[in-house]
Amino acid sequence: MSVDYQYESDDPASIRALLLHGIGIGFIPAITWHATGSQLHLTRLNPNPPLRTIYLTEGQSKETPQNRRLANALVKLFVDTRAQSL
Repeated sequence: MSVDYQYESDDPASIRALLLHGIGIGFIPAITWHATGSQLHLTRLNPNPPLRTIYLTEGQSKETPQNRRLANALVKLFVDTRAQSL
C-alpha cells in the first residue's frame, strides 16, 4: 500500500496547527507531543506499528565518564518510555 500525500512539512508548529484544525492525518511522536495528542483522535497501527532506531554515537577517543553516564541515562530513558507505551 502506498501513501498518496499532498503536503509534507518538517515544521512541527505547522503540522500541529493542521492536525488540530482537522486538516489531514499525521504521524506524531506519542511522548513529545502528548499534549497535542490529547486533543486529537488517535489510533494505534496494528499489528505491526512503525518503529524507529535511534543511534547515539561518539568517538571513543572523546568519551569521558560523564559522557558515558549521560549516554546510559538517555538509553534508559528511551527503553523505559518504550516499555510504558506498549
